[in-house]
Amino acid sequence: YFDESVEARRALSQDAPDDADLADRFAYALSWRAFNDLLRGRYAAAIESITEQISVYDSLLAKEPDDYEILDYLSTARRRLGEAHLSLGDIEAAQRALSEAKAVADRLLAREADHALWALNAAYVEDQLSFLASLAGREDEAAAFAENAVSLARTIFERDRTDINARIALACTLARRVDSRWDENARAQAADSLSVLLEDLLKDPKPRDFSVIGDATLALARFTRETGDEAKAQDYARTGLTLLAAREKIISVGARTVLAQLFLETGDIENARRLAGELGAIGLKHPEFVKFKERLQEAETK
Repeated sequence: YFDESVEARRALSQDAPDDADLADRFAYALSWRAFNDLLRGRYAAAIESITEQISVYDSLLAKEPDDYEILDYLSTARRRLGEAHLSLGDIEAAQRALSEAKAVADRLLAREADHALWALNAAYVEDQLSFLASLAGREDEAAAFAENAVSLARTIFERDRTDINARIALACTLARRVDSRWDENARAQAADSLSVLLEDLLKDPKPRDFSVIGDATLALARFTRETGDEAKAQDYARTGLTLLAAREKIISVGARTVLAQLFLETGDIENARRLAGELGAIGLKHPEFVKFKERLQEAETK
């Protein structure tokens, strides 16, 4: 379906190269194909589609530099490009794409700071930049990005607590904050906030974004274990495991990566090893996955 949609819109756009609406629709089709590829772990294909999508946006912005709708799409595309590169282990390309995404996101927020979608996208960008900074050992920079990410998401969520997108973004950014190792007081506060937020997410009869929910349970499990509450840590881990394991065949590669870590967290080395093999077979080289495999190897030798 996605390939057919892309090629049909490509043909229409090529027949009328000056038609901005047709170009926008072509880029939209590319974005959906790329998003589907990201969910399925086809990262090289996603990079190809997103790169072409960005090229379309660049051509549109060359004619209308202040088209903020296109700038919004561009920021999201560059963020997803960074995530795809990161999943393939290309840190330099990921850093470049995410830095470019931040530049566009900052421009959007300078125009309208309380725009919900722009702020949430910016939060995700800052969250990823925090991870990259921490990976490089730039802890002060990582902390600043993480705090900005939480602040952006929290502002939108506090304005409208029924906004599920804001709730998920806040959970995502708080999980990163809880998993960090700087400012233990702020980390504990983030854990308290995330715990409350997780309860709300789990009450949803049709939960969304299993990767984020899994990340939240994993971060809380690790944090509570560090504080000495092993029973509570196992409760968090089993909560995430139960939710994701029941949907293993339909969840995204990102969620399956979290599931693999939850298997390890609960002592199920066999299933952790199985998923590690399956994820490795598709070419996943995300730094978090690499770190997980190292922990798995340590567990297997004990």
